[in-house]
Parts: sequence; C-alpha cells; structure tokens
Amino acid sequence: MKRRMSLLLAFLLCLSLLFTACGNGSGENEPAPSEPNETTEPAAEAWVPKGNVRYIVGSSAGGGHDIAARALASCIEKKYDFTVGVENISEGGGVIARTENAFGEPDGYMVGQVDQSSIADHYTNSDVTYSREDFRYVGILNLETPTWLVSSKGKFAGMSAEEIFAYAKDHPGEVSWCTSGNWNAYVFSRFFLEQASGIKFNHVSIKGGANCLLALVGGDVDIACVYPSESKGYTDSGDAEVIVTTGPERSAAYPDAPTMKELGYDYYVQGFKALVLPKATPDDIYDGWCQIFRTVMEDPATKTALEATNTTYAMLMGDEMNAFLDNVEAQIQDVVESDEYKATVSQ
Repeated sequence: MKRRMSLLLAFLLCLSLLFTACGNGSGENEPAPSEPNETTEPAAEAWVPKGNVRYIVGSSAGGGHDIAARALASCIEKKYDFTVGVENISEGGGVIARTENAFGEPDGYMVGQVDQSSIADHYTNSDVTYSREDFRYVGILNLETPTWLVSSKGKFAGMSAEEIFAYAKDHPGEVSWCTSGNWNAYVFSRFFLEQASGIKFNHVSIKGGANCLLALVGGDVDIACVYPSESKGYTDSGDAEVIVTTGPERSAAYPDAPTMKELGYDYYVQGFKALVLPKATPDDIYDGWCQIFRTVMEDPATKTALEATNTTYAMLMGDEMNAFLDNVEAQIQDVVESDEYKATVSQ
C-alpha cells in the first residue's frame, strides 16, 4: 500500500512539472511580466485649432498668392476639423497684411502667406516695422518662376524677348513693365536684367497679378511679370504670350519659353510662398502648425490640388527651408548694396 502511494505521489509531481513548463513557454527562463510603469506619462497631442482660422494674404483675389492660399486652405479643411478663411489685404503693397502676420495675435488662429517681401521690405522700405526675424516660418509650399508676358494684340505681339529687349534698350523708359508689389521676386527679375543689359523699363506697380494681366490685355502696359498660376488662363485663351521666364531652368508650365540664362543673362530668380505665424507664437502652437503643414503637404492630394491651379508644388521645412531663406536674404542684400539700387531709390 505504501509502495502504491509513493508511486502515485511521484506521478502527480511529474505532471505538475510538465504543466508548469508548458505554461511558461520556455520554462524557468521566461521573464516575469513587467509591472506597469505608473510614472510614464502619455505622449501629449499636437496642438490643433478648435475654431475658425484666418489665413491672411497680402494680395488681391485672383492673384497667384490668393490662388495658392485657397487651394491649401481647402486641403487643410479636408484633413482637420476646423475652417480656414482666406482674407485678402492688398493695401500698402501687402505691407499691412505682413505687419499683421508678424505682430498679430499669436494664438494660432491667424496664419499668413508671404513671399520675398517678408524679407526684402526691411531693406527696401524704411516705413515697415518688421524684418525676417519677426515671422515664424512654418514651411514653404511653392517655388515658382516669374514669367514675362506681352499681349497677343499689343505692339510686341509675336516678337521674341531678344527683339523686345533690343527695342527697349534703344528707347529707355518707354516700354512699360508691370508687376504686383515692390522689390519682390518679380521686381528682382527686372532689376537684374537692367543691371546686366543697360535696359531701362518704365516700372508700373499694380496691386495683384490678376490686375496686372487685365492691364496687359487692356493695352495699358507693354509687359506683365506674374507667376504661371496667374497667367495660364490668359495664355491658354490666346490673349497673352510668354516671352521669357527667369528660373534656374525652363518652366514646366511654359517649356517652350527660354530662360534669362539661355538669353545670355547670368542670373535667375525664384519666388516662394511660405506659411508663417507671428514671432510671439508659443512653441506648442508653432509645433502644432508645423505638424498640420507636414501632414497636409505630404498628402499626394495636396500636390494635385496645387498643380491643378498651376501652382508649382514644393515642400521645404526646417533646416532646408532656413538655408533657402538665407540665400534669398543674401540676394536681397546684394541688390540693396549695389550702386544701381541706390541710384534707383534716390530718384
């Protein structure tokens, strides 16, 4: 009896060891489950607006800035649960809008879209109170090439850029050249040509690229300088002709048009559009907008939406964006330090 009892106990002991090993998966080497770390805090969610956002643009409706802003605003609204209303403030050549962009309420409910003027105004307009340092640049959404056009019914219709430039050189100040704003990418494209060639245009400043094109086809000016997003409708309809572009390579919108470099003028000018916040914007709100911008811009639908308006898609943020802006500012400094610029502003 005792022998039977001993055998039974030994059998039960073996079964107990067997079930323990199967339960652990790897026997006694299996680590014990870790206890929850009560001190670990959940990752904070990125800041996002909870109401309407003002999107301020320093140009009139229908221009390149306005077109790009409305396309981007629509894409933001499709991704996030807040509305974005584009406001056009073109008075003062955009200075009023940029002043608001720099010094407005830094609560994240007002963003702005700016270009070279956000940097150049400090050097070229003694009345402005902002400089590049007064904006928090979120990201660049567009790199675009200033494009020169003539009316298909004007006196320069059918002429090449070389022919028009030769006429302008022989008739200083006669050929009117129109763009929106002062000392932006458009104006630099003209200034560098005048500096390299000795040509002197009659510069006419009109608020908004759309209004410049109306002046061109209406016969009020000889040449208009705008972006492809503004001009494509006029060239597609046959009302205007592109004579030259000023980028580092030929424009995707106008591949048959030569660049200034191809015509022998060793320069190029590339405009940009950037989303900005006021300087005083807290870091958490700035970081939230950076995340919004990245999320929207990385969506292929945004590229499609921008390019549908003939706005060239680009996405620059962080160090890449700052390096680009450094180059823009260096170019502006070279301009304002030149004798030609000083002679121009002293007149």
